[in-house]
Amino acid sequence: YGNVSVIVVSADIDGIYTVDVNGTIRNVTVVNKTGNCSLSLGAGRYYANVTFANGNYSTNSTTAIFDVYKAMTNVSVSVENVVYGNVSVIVVSADIDGIYAVDVNGTITTIDVVNNTGNFTLSLDAGSYYANVTFVNGNYSANSTNAIFDVYKAVNNVRVITNNVVYGNPTTVVVYADVDGVYTVDVNGTIRNVTVVNKKGSFDLSLDAGNYYANVSALENNNYTSKISNTVFKVYKAINVVEVTVYSIVYGLESVIKVAADVDGVYTLDINGNVSKINVVNGSYSVSMRLPAGKYYANVTFDDGNYSNIIINATFDVYKSLNNVK
Repeated sequence: YGNVSVIVVSADIDGIYTVDVNGTIRNVTVVNKTGNCSLSLGAGRYYANVTFANGNYSTNSTTAIFDVYKAMTNVSVSVENVVYGNVSVIVVSADIDGIYAVDVNGTITTIDVVNNTGNFTLSLDAGSYYANVTFVNGNYSANSTNAIFDVYKAVNNVRVITNNVVYGNPTTVVVYADVDGVYTVDVNGTIRNVTVVNKKGSFDLSLDAGNYYANVSALENNNYTSKISNTVFKVYKAINVVEVTVYSIVYGLESVIKVAADVDGVYTLDINGNVSKINVVNGSYSVSMRLPAGKYYANVTFDDGNYSNIIINATFDVYKSLNNVK
């Protein structure tokens, strides 16, 4: 293919002969017993039949069979490896311009090669791929060089951070990630989902005093490999200042025991071994009682693991009253 086919007619009698080449009719003038014509034909098998339109002669003709062979052309496809998120550029180089078909893992794309080159782009998931090229032209037999290439997983950097806080304040858990989506955070066994938008997401937790971890699970996606950075943090005990006030009195009067505290709740009051539960409301508690003469202590305790207590207990006296005898 690419060369002209020369049809030669040889005859005993000069004149005009008709040549049929696969249905294409051409007239050939035979002079000195020979004549010819040229045809540009596509690749394939052909017949050439000749007839002589002269009633004075009976023609003994021979049919010729001939082939136009496919021409050879070299074509190659090349693709560079990329990281997911970048387009894959498929480049076709060929000796002959025209329409080529490229098969990338079963997806067929046609490309027009001009000046011996052409290309197109694909957005592909992470994975391994082949790119096979064929020439959509029956006149050529292509010597093809195909390609294999990879789309590598992108790295998704994920980290969770928190700050240490004092009990009573919310703990803010912040997740930073290269890829937006829903992530799972485990805080000491408490599971929360957080939606990362524009590479950041957060939520608040109200936690008791103690030591904590925050572990984040990566977004499930075959296009990414995650690099995770977890964290540990503390919720410190809050300070609770408690003060017991009792004034010394003379026997016969009531002793007034007052408790002032930063934190409301149930406290234990111990007066010389007599233990009772008291309820501090709005930061205070007060009780009056008659006690025998003597020396006393008034101690309070507050059993709540979220607080570190600074307690100021009290001692007091109930003095003997004076009995005047005449």
